[in-house]
Amino acid sequence: MRVQKLTGSAIFCAVLSALNLAAASAKENLNVAAVHNAPQELALKARIEALVDQYKLEKWLYTKDIRVDKDVWPPHSHPVLTLGVRTTMPDDDIYLVGSLLHEQFHWNMVLNAKFMPDETTALVQAKFPGLDPRQPKGAGNESSTYSHVLVCYMEYKTLAGIFGEATALNAIKSLPFYTGIYALVSGKKNQEVIEDLLRQEEVSF
Repeated sequence: MRVQKLTGSAIFCAVLSALNLAAASAKENLNVAAVHNAPQELALKARIEALVDQYKLEKWLYTKDIRVDKDVWPPHSHPVLTLGVRTTMPDDDIYLVGSLLHEQFHWNMVLNAKFMPDETTALVQAKFPGLDPRQPKGAGNESSTYSHVLVCYMEYKTLAGIFGEATALNAIKSLPFYTGIYALVSGKKNQEVIEDLLRQEEVSF
């Protein structure tokens, strides 16, 4: 049997082609729907699709079905990940990427966490007792506040990996919600504890 040797350039071209095909496949599977086809929804839909491509967000898309709804606020992850439109909120890349990732990491926890939600709440609360559940520091109730610790941590660390630590820190500090949770997850002393909690949950990101 005849074996053909590949040159370095041929190997490079083959690898590049495979990567382009993988990226194209991931993009094709992304389903961003504008619920009312309103202009602001269509603009945000196009922006999300562009950001996924620009910042290579495919690895963090635990659900590919995303809705954009001008009548929904705040955004939510379930049953279908839905992002709202608000002119009063920031419009820069890091805010929009963070909003998408935040809801995606809720999906990560639902799909991949070892423990049930109430068990997760108990685990996190044992490590960080006394978090204020009241908005804007918390998520409105105790259970949601503690479950958001892991979600907000994954969001923050992923933003830091994409945009840089200082930019990510400034971004989360400027948000008008979950202020106590973001302060907690950005604290260096807390991050090893949170990483250990994620290992117990067998959740990676």
